Amino acid sequence: MKVYIDSFICSVVSFMIFLATFNYFKVKYPYHIVYSFMLASIAFILFFIFKNKSHKKLSLTQKENKELKNFTDYLIVKNHQELLTEFSFYLQKAGYMPKKRKNALLLEQQKTIVYLLFNIDSITKNEIISVLKQTPTGYKTAIISTALQEESKTLCKILQDKITLVSVDSVYKFLKENQMLPTVSFTLTPKKVKLKILLKECFNKKRCTHFFYVGTIMLVFSLFVFYPKYYLIMGTLFCTYGLICLFYGKKTT
Repeated sequence: MKVYIDSFICSVVSFMIFLATFNYFKVKYPYHIVYSFMLASIAFILFFIFKNKSHKKLSLTQKENKELKNFTDYLIVKNHQELLTEFSFYLQKAGYMPKKRKNALLLEQQKTIVYLLFNIDSITKNEIISVLKQTPTGYKTAIISTALQEESKTLCKILQDKITLVSVDSVYKFLKENQMLPTVSFTLTPKKVKLKILLKECFNKKRCTHFFYVGTIMLVFSLFVFYPKYYLIMGTLFCTYGLICLFYGKKTT
């Protein structure tokens, strides 16, 4: 239903822009109305097709991104011993035979020690070295972690024969495919940069109504005033900005 409403708004705004433009170029009555209606109808169809496809894809992507973020936040605040128990279960489902140790999981057959590093900040090089030192001789180090600092990534590439990295994204995909994602009732909201907030507010979806109103009034005036060019240009710009806010603007709760 939302796609229909957005498409209708797009067609109405397009109709006003085309009508004002044809009127400015002295297209005779009633041809300027007919042409505007035809072009607005085409705009409705094109936008509906585009928006319907992108809406389905975007909704799925937004849902997955939100789930991934919630899952990551869950790992960050969860008790480490409880996480070891959970990941022991996940590894069993993946076909491994893990044994729980004090701060890690042992995969005896693979000669690997699995460490869990989940921080709200990126994983540092010192944290990587710390778990590497805890790994017994003859065993490899596997690290399941949140995002790494660039220096940490470089270190892991240098020591790729000793270290195997597993991202939270990979764990999320595995759990989602096997319907084992834990239920998360909270999310950690990081502080946003002020400029980011300002830009987000400028393209707020709620602002589209204001710009449509101002733009439409100016387009209507362009039909009657002696010098219509200014009203036509400004009305078109306001309506275009309103469409950008409608199509790509962020919702606020």
